Amino acid sequence: MFNLKKDLKFLCNVSILDIFLILLFPILLFLLMFIPENIHNILILNIHSPSWWQLFTNAFMHVSWSHFQGNVIGYFVFIIPTYLIMLRNNSVKKLFKLLFWVILITPIITSILEIIIYPRLLPNIASSQGASGIVGALMGTMLMFFIYDLYLKSKKIIEPNGNILVIGICIAGLIVSTIYYRNYHNPLIIIGLIILILFCSIIYRSNFKKILYNLKEENKQSFVNSFLTLIVLMGFLIAPSALFPLQIASSGGLIDIIVHYGGLTFGIMFSYYYLFGFVKQKTIKKSI
Repeated sequence: MFNLKKDLKFLCNVSILDIFLILLFPILLFLLMFIPENIHNILILNIHSPSWWQLFTNAFMHVSWSHFQGNVIGYFVFIIPTYLIMLRNNSVKKLFKLLFWVILITPIITSILEIIIYPRLLPNIASSQGASGIVGALMGTMLMFFIYDLYLKSKKIIEPNGNILVIGICIAGLIVSTIYYRNYHNPLIIIGLIILILFCSIIYRSNFKKILYNLKEENKQSFVNSFLTLIVLMGFLIAPSALFPLQIASSGGLIDIIVHYGGLTFGIMFSYYYLFGFVKQKTIKKSI
């Protein structure tokens, strides 16, 4: 049975300041929807002749309200579970620091990728805009924070392999997205879970069974923990279908797979080294 009193007590730890910081980014995107069209056109990324500021500002522009709505929904889908995960570990400040750097750096990286790749592969694409690269990065961040949460709950020192971490999740995302559009049913769930389980078993080796057992016991006692586990797994299985669809044409233009993939990859790598690099430095200081 769920301990609802404990869950309510946990949710009472959510502060007004935290809510404000989470809402700050979508509020900024909302306000920028009302800027004049001539300024809007200056701020989007001109892929063939970019201005330096466009490398950053294009991520805050949207072509339509539906484009804006899709990115804001994606933002909340990933940031809320990540926030709750870090709240139960008393590490919210660490999340907001990482969120700041993700919003600051991701647009620059994805814009550079577009400027390099699109003129050669898709020269007809003239401009790019939207926060989907940041949303993709937050998907990778959510997964890393979930793994970091498991790390903190394990009693033994775990040394994750960064190369397996990056390659495993990125390949898994592409496989899941491809199968999603060819066959919506069983292959999506089965292959996604198999990849996730194999990935986690390689990362955590001998502690894998113990971690799964602790996770099961926590989910029995807490509705919030069950919800977080479900959301992270569903995000891993379902979200890649939106980030990497086989049909990239839409009514609003082309879905920017380069930005999505670049954002996801950066989010995974940056949050991995931010979280586990911090842990390694702390461990080294203690040993000294």
